[in-house]
Amino acid sequence: MGEASGRLAYFLKTAGFPEDYVLGTLITILLFGSGGFSIIWFVDEPPEFILGKSMKKFFILLLLWGNIGFSKSDFSDSILLDPIFDRYYACAEHQLGQFKELGDELGTDCFIMKLHEVDGRKWLRSYRSDGHKNEDWFGWQQNVLSPINGTVDDIHVNEKTNQPGISGAGLAYYLIIKGADELNVMLAHVMDVRVKKGQKVTTGQAIATVGNNGQSWHPHIHIGAWRKKMPLQIRFNQAKIKNL
Repeated sequence: MGEASGRLAYFLKTAGFPEDYVLGTLITILLFGSGGFSIIWFVDEPPEFILGKSMKKFFILLLLWGNIGFSKSDFSDSILLDPIFDRYYACAEHQLGQFKELGDELGTDCFIMKLHEVDGRKWLRSYRSDGHKNEDWFGWQQNVLSPINGTVDDIHVNEKTNQPGISGAGLAYYLIIKGADELNVMLAHVMDVRVKKGQKVTTGQAIATVGNNGQSWHPHIHIGAWRKKMPLQIRFNQAKIKNL
């Protein structure tokens, strides 16, 4: 019931309900149980017999709590990670349901960007010229940094390099770092890995370089995170991201 209650609380908060409404809802679930019809108070102030405050008004909502039907990924938690590059980069996110495997689901593809000038005009781009060579991509073979403190839990090697615009096959060259509280972070499409399985790493440590292997169309790094087999939405600590 705890996990489901947490998801309901998240839903109520994001829907704009005040904190006391959320609190009253969760307290009532604890009092009356989680199966069948539950009575939930949406209150301006918590009822007197719960928190000792006078109640201005309340509404009673009959809710078939046992049949709400939230899936585990409806309200996925998020994780704040340190940057994976020491320079400006952008990311393209995988939407919910696009991929099902842990590390892929809710993952994001990140690539280094630069202000590139053509005919006297500048704009952010991820490659120079036509991008047909890996060397044209600004991220190619740049350092990949560990986004967490942890231990290298797994490494899968794929040394076959793709050409931009042509996707390869099979699993990417990737490594998985296990952090605190059962957090797992996967970094894929790497090359020149500088760590070994079982080795401890720290945030900001250069652990590999950017490659182009596996099911990849161009040099970039895919990053995915999960905890207890639940995918996490990824946010990067913007305070630590380098300026242009």
